[in-house]
Amino acid sequence: MEHLSPRSVRPLYLAAGLLLWLIAPSALASGPLDRLVDTQQQATLAARDSQQRIDRLAEQRTDMAQEYRHIRRQLESLRTYNANLEAMIDAQEQEAGAYREQIAEVDVTQREIVPLMVRMLDTLERFVQLDLPFLPGERQERLASLHALMTRPDVDASEKYRRVLEAYQVEVDYGRNIEAYRGELELDGETLTVDFLRVARLALIYQSLDGRHTGFWHPYERRWASLDDSYRKPVAQALRVARRQAPPELIRIPVVLPKEPRS
Repeated sequence: MEHLSPRSVRPLYLAAGLLLWLIAPSALASGPLDRLVDTQQQATLAARDSQQRIDRLAEQRTDMAQEYRHIRRQLESLRTYNANLEAMIDAQEQEAGAYREQIAEVDVTQREIVPLMVRMLDTLERFVQLDLPFLPGERQERLASLHALMTRPDVDASEKYRRVLEAYQVEVDYGRNIEAYRGELELDGETLTVDFLRVARLALIYQSLDGRHTGFWHPYERRWASLDDSYRKPVAQALRVARRQAPPELIRIPVVLPKEPRS
């Protein structure tokens, strides 16, 4: 084993002491430096937190501004909608007022039209009674149906009026055409089945099925009158024309002229 000399040991001590002298100040200074570093780090963290809060506040401010603008747009839309709604309500109120006036007018019209229809029906009934006695059952049934219709509460006035006008139109059409139909006629206490010929409202003629009896309704004497045999064939031919069994042609029929007023 090699032994060191005293001279060689002293420098080692000196070197070790010098090293301790160099290290000692660093060790002594490490405490305040660490605190300084910690303080700096805390300040950095605090600054970062502050910046984050600022960023969040800025975002919140931006969001609030956007929400404010959105609410403003909604308010404007609501104001526009309310204005339109008020205009619609005003228009509907005016229309409702007009309807109420129309309903009132309709009520007045209905009160006026019902008596009018009754008068029209009475006039039509008197006309049928004074007219040529053709289709008596059909025409009386029509009148009876109209009388019953006038008392029905489930039928409105417009429908009643339409039916009355329809009956008038049927009577008007009778005066524009010729018609042949079969029915029964009582002559001299005997009921005969005869063919009736109606020529508008000029004449109402009958002929028995065997052709032996031919006659007409006398409008002024209000009775049935017989025709001589010269009318048998013309009336038979006129019946065929009315039934469209023969082409139209001139027909010979009895027509009673109006009485001349006495001077």
